[in-house]
Amino acid sequence: MVGRIQDLVCLFLAVVTCTSLAKAGIVRKDSRSGEDSVIVISGNAEMGAQAAEGGHISRKSSWHEAAPSRKKNKNKELSATGSLVEEEISSNDTAALQGWSGWFSEENGGMSIDPMQGITGYWCAGGACDSQQLHFDPQVRTSRAGSTWSGWFSDEGNGHAKCTGNKIITRVQCAGSKCDNKRIQCSPVIGGQINYADMSKSGWLSEEQGFKLCAAGKYMFQLMCMGGNCDNTHFWCAKFNPAVTCASSWGAWGACNKHCGGGTQTRNLAISRQAAFGGTACPSARTQSQACNKQACPTDCKVTHWSAWEKCSKSCGGGTQKRTRKITTQAAHGGKACPSDLEASQECSKDACPTTTTTTTTTTTTAALLVRSSAWRLSLASLSLLSTISALVL
Repeated sequence: MVGRIQDLVCLFLAVVTCTSLAKAGIVRKDSRSGEDSVIVISGNAEMGAQAAEGGHISRKSSWHEAAPSRKKNKNKELSATGSLVEEEISSNDTAALQGWSGWFSEENGGMSIDPMQGITGYWCAGGACDSQQLHFDPQVRTSRAGSTWSGWFSDEGNGHAKCTGNKIITRVQCAGSKCDNKRIQCSPVIGGQINYADMSKSGWLSEEQGFKLCAAGKYMFQLMCMGGNCDNTHFWCAKFNPAVTCASSWGAWGACNKHCGGGTQTRNLAISRQAAFGGTACPSARTQSQACNKQACPTDCKVTHWSAWEKCSKSCGGGTQKRTRKITTQAAHGGKACPSDLEASQECSKDACPTTTTTTTTTTTTAALLVRSSAWRLSLASLSLLSTISALVL
């Protein structure tokens, strides 16, 4: 039974000899149908070894069976609806076969799956290389939002299509006889940028070569086919640069510009790594400020200058005079207290007053003399009047 299946596979894979099939093929029992199935790792033993070593081949669906067999058994081949086949394979086989999409051709819808990942390899087999599958890398994610399809191309027309605008190929669809008409889906990458200038070419491949992979870190963005039935494929891979996010940290706050009453202090942003390839940019504001020392400042008491000395209470013999000052601002918030002495006094007119006794006596004597003089005069006048009266009487 196994030998008959190997013969059938050899007819469709011209590059696979019966010897290489025995070395690179894996024969397993289908758990559903009970029939033998053949898993072809590559078109030849060398490629099979490379695929097993690199872990670039997926074994999750029956699209990974030898595509040229074209069996219509739903349990043996993944249909357009995506039915799966469970097969008894070892963990080593599973690890060796991870990464490939599964076979597609014009007979099962002609469209690859879309895991929203970058494509890093292309594999074709069968007559006119019409059975194809793609190798995906989960390290690069893409978005269905913004995805677009190219126009159809083939060996008879333009023969190629490519993605631009930070997009890469995420699906391939083929149609027509021998799957000779193709188109690609271009999807934007997430978390990085595609550098189309940093690209590499695969070189031509067909069913004779099996598959080719992009260089490490590069992803397919352009596809070309030539030859009868478009069975020679060439693709281009561009470098994916993961997004680099700005790395920054704020420094310590500087000294406050005031000790009290509300001041400001600032700090600066230190950039240790600039953003690149679409990563989160560094903040545009590189300086921050905040209020500080909001507590009220101490207020010292303030008083007026001393007034002029008032008039002395005495003109001589020792008097007193005073002067005053007033409070204009009371002390607050721990400021200097107001003075208690708001009034001051001092002695004045300390000189002895002049002596006035002699002058007074003299004045008194003079007055007395005057009085006496007046009295004598009055007396004399009275005597004279009496004498006159006496004379008249007599």
